[in-house]
Amino acid sequence: MTQRDPQDERGGGRLREVAADATGFGAAELRMTRDLILHPRRVVTEQTAPGSPYPKPLRYYLTFNGLFLLLIGMLGGFEGRLSLVEAEALAPFVAESGKSLDSFMADLDQWYSILVVPLVALSFYPVLRFLFGRWSIHDRTAQGQAFTFMSGWTLWGAPFGLAAALSPMASLTSLALGPLLLILLFFRMGRDVWWRNAGEFVLRFLALFVLVHIAMLLAGLLSMVLAVIGATYAP
Repeated sequence: MTQRDPQDERGGGRLREVAADATGFGAAELRMTRDLILHPRRVVTEQTAPGSPYPKPLRYYLTFNGLFLLLIGMLGGFEGRLSLVEAEALAPFVAESGKSLDSFMADLDQWYSILVVPLVALSFYPVLRFLFGRWSIHDRTAQGQAFTFMSGWTLWGAPFGLAAALSPMASLTSLALGPLLLILLFFRMGRDVWWRNAGEFVLRFLALFVLVHIAMLLAGLLSMVLAVIGATYAP
């Protein structure tokens, strides 16, 4: 039997520690990432249990979103989505800013990239916390369940979000796939947690879908308004 060199194990352990310190992702975070993809219901039922193998839901959500925003920024922000905005609608703000159109759009992209994810998250967290607090059949906090669901939705949608940062067509596709990802996650994560039969699943998903998308629409509009103000008046 091949013996593993203790020196190699110590070296690998140090490398993992450095990676965890740099990214916030250690063994527990990687386990939660894997299980949010493969076993999402397990995560939501065990994430606040004593001796849970998973990190705190809020900490994981903030860490994952930080890395996601970093990747979005490296890929050029939300330029693909912003290119869908009519240039004529922005003309008065470009003139008011005294910037060239390219400079204004670069600033708009920067402001929008910073604002949109936090504001959208803040918008539907209260909705999820309210609904899960009334639906859950497990003795778990609605707050933890809300952040676990948000983490799963962000993780499942991350490839489409990254693609949306690159092209307008991918942005439209990601918007169309959003409801499909939401229903799949609610089905896989919520069985015997938030719903127990087909009737509950349909009615509760419709309630979640409508309320979450109203909140997201308002947050998206607010993000765009604030981004336009920032690009217009910030130096």
